[in-house]
Amino acid sequence: MTQVIPLLILLVLADTSAAPPAAERPFDIETQKPGDKVTVALDGETALVSIRSPSGIGGATIRSPRDHWPTKVILRLHLRGLESLSVSNGTLGLKGSIASHGGYAQRLYLTKQGQVEKVKPKTEIRVLDADGKPIAGRPGEGGYFEITLPSVLLEGKPKSLTIGWIDFFR
Repeated sequence: MTQVIPLLILLVLADTSAAPPAAERPFDIETQKPGDKVTVALDGETALVSIRSPSGIGGATIRSPRDHWPTKVILRLHLRGLESLSVSNGTLGLKGSIASHGGYAQRLYLTKQGQVEKVKPKTEIRVLDADGKPIAGRPGEGGYFEITLPSVLLEGKPKSLTIGWIDFFR
């Protein structure tokens, strides 16, 4: 009988490590590179997705364990430049960039199944300094790029969002 008790204790301990229900779990995040860090902070129906990428080139897939995405998703990219940004829900996408010189021209457009849509997204890429104040040019030390994803990317309960970024073309 003494040999059975340790086995029962192990079974009880194994049972307590069960995953929490989907509504209580944080987002599931998978990065392309081990050095990249993507975190999601929830505040009601707003998700703030912070991306840090030491190499400046990377990607991530974010899955929501809930039955819906938050109403508002904000990307905050802690990069030195933003030569390329892509966000896709599998059908619809958002592509963007900010030139790294000569006026820092911004391009931002929606795609549907890889084809450019005629509708311009109702958002912009903001450049902010380390204190969160808007600036022109590149963000500098501690600064970041920020964009609120168009709500159309979150409609239809997509299973995941795939994000890709390049700070500077090399």
